[in-house]
Amino acid sequence: MRAAGKVKRLPNVPFPLLATPDLGHVFQFTALSAVGELGITRADILNLISVAATATTAYSIIGAARIKKIRIWSPIISAFTPQEVQIEWNGGLYAPSAIHSATSEGLFPAKLETSPPHLSSPDLWSLSEASNAGEVLFSVTCPAGSVIQLSLAVRLMDDEAAPTILVIAGGTVGKTYYGYLDGAPTVAGAQLQPSGGVAVVP
Repeated sequence: MRAAGKVKRLPNVPFPLLATPDLGHVFQFTALSAVGELGITRADILNLISVAATATTAYSIIGAARIKKIRIWSPIISAFTPQEVQIEWNGGLYAPSAIHSATSEGLFPAKLETSPPHLSSPDLWSLSEASNAGEVLFSVTCPAGSVIQLSLAVRLMDDEAAPTILVIAGGTVGKTYYGYLDGAPTVAGAQLQPSGGVAVVP
């Protein structure tokens, strides 16, 4: 005979609730060309996910984002041709800038994992309604074919600000698109393209 289910005692009042969805996600990108000290801004981070409203416009749905860590792997070109990858974090009022780099060795790729310095500008939340959208958070140096993983804490757009309107080309209404890490508006001229089979901004 099957035992009766247990009844769990609930508190007298509801638990405190964070109503805005709070997500963690790892975005992956491939370097279509070699980049040297390519600056990534707050706006580039906030515009990584958008939804097409028309064939030529899309709305960003990220209301806030915070960088947790970055990983980079270089391709193997030759055992005798070393490859270098580098992340330079921007500093801030309470932390200096910092450069982290790695070099390939023989048939082992250059690989790097780094997080923003504590209390540096990149360590803080980027907000969609903030006026510092053009601030560079970090710079990337890597050869073509490198793989970059960007781990973010993400809050979806709330009613605190109107969503950013992005100009696209040939979008499908209602479709979710992933943006280029370098902030390119379309695939033409993009350097760091989303990978993993996701729909990229056309």
